[in-house]
Amino acid sequence: MRSWFNSLSHRQWTLNALGLSLVSLFVAIEAITPTHSNAQVTTNNALPIGEGQFLIRGQATYLRADDGIQEFEEFSVPIVFGYGATQDLALFAVVPFLNRSLEVDGIERNEFGLGDINFLARYTVFQIDQAGKTFRIAPIVGLKVPTGSSQSSDEFGILPPSLQLGTGTFDPSVGIIFTRQTLNDNLSASFVYQINTEANNINFGNEASIDLAYKYRVFPQAIKSGFLFAGLESNLSIQNRDRVAEVVNMDSGGTLLFLSPSIQYITERFNVEGAVQIPVIQALNGNTLAPDIRLILGVQVNF
Repeated sequence: MRSWFNSLSHRQWTLNALGLSLVSLFVAIEAITPTHSNAQVTTNNALPIGEGQFLIRGQATYLRADDGIQEFEEFSVPIVFGYGATQDLALFAVVPFLNRSLEVDGIERNEFGLGDINFLARYTVFQIDQAGKTFRIAPIVGLKVPTGSSQSSDEFGILPPSLQLGTGTFDPSVGIIFTRQTLNDNLSASFVYQINTEANNINFGNEASIDLAYKYRVFPQAIKSGFLFAGLESNLSIQNRDRVAEVVNMDSGGTLLFLSPSIQYITERFNVEGAVQIPVIQALNGNTLAPDIRLILGVQVNF
């Protein structure tokens, strides 16, 4: 179940909050070491980072879904903190702030706050570096911890699972990432499988995701300090049905495929990026509400 906000003032307050969060990423950091990084806009799995370096990536995202009966809207600001522990080991924490709204039969319900934090560790096990290009293979493991509320309520009672900011569970994930990068283009692919556990009599279905991205440097032709990349990404998600009190929820799970045109401007000091995720396959089970579109706008700083 998913939905729109029903007040313009509420919408404007949310946009202002997201904007301030992104602007703060620019003004809060002064000592930045030079690095060029070109990663997928729609995922954080392949974020490149050097030994001893830190990065902060912030994205403002907007998701909408509407089937004429129920409407869902989500504004979120996931902030990624990364550290290159060694030449091969990279550590990340993804801290999401969420604002969700659901309207069904004229009744609108909202929730805002911190979501579940996801910790990730990526280790490069194979690497070939040649003049102007590199190829890497890196397994990745993760753990989502229940920092978001999973039992929030309003005047109508307990909020539905789609509005809860967390799941109340510790959920591990494992995957692998392949990256080939040259001075002119970048190709990356990642596969991640997440095991979702049970809390509050709800067990969300396990989820597999496959993400592909190709980016090409469109400007400038000469190697300089700043680069503009245009790209196309695809995001495939396959999720099992949920179980509620050990009963299978037939209106849950399924397959989603997004195609995502993206753009990135990359300098030695920061990146600016954006993407539009367009659903092309929505093979969802039962009456599961399918997303209409997802927009991403973000910045990244390295220091």
